[in-house]
Amino acid sequence: MDDLLNKKEPISPEELLEMVAQLTFGLRDMRDRAILLLGYAAGLRRSEIVGLDVNRDDTDEEKGWVEIEDGGVVIVQRTKTDWKEAEVARGSS
Repeated sequence: MDDLLNKKEPISPEELLEMVAQLTFGLRDMRDRAILLLGYAAGLRRSEIVGLDVNRDDTDEEKGWVEIEDGGVVIVQRTKTDWKEAEVARGSS
């Protein structure tokens, strides 16, 4: 019951932009920026983000992967009963 009372609020778009603004354009920070922005845009939980792979066949666990397409990305994830897809369109900037 305590878990229901201690639910965390999602970050706001302004908070996300503040976090991203702290990152440099080094390789690790670029990776972190992509993870933060993609996770936020797709509405993913932390556990869903860490379960993603680059390609469909990268893991035996098959929790999910990211498909990069011309118009953006498609995130494919395993649910308890099936597979679901979330599309994130490419932004203008």
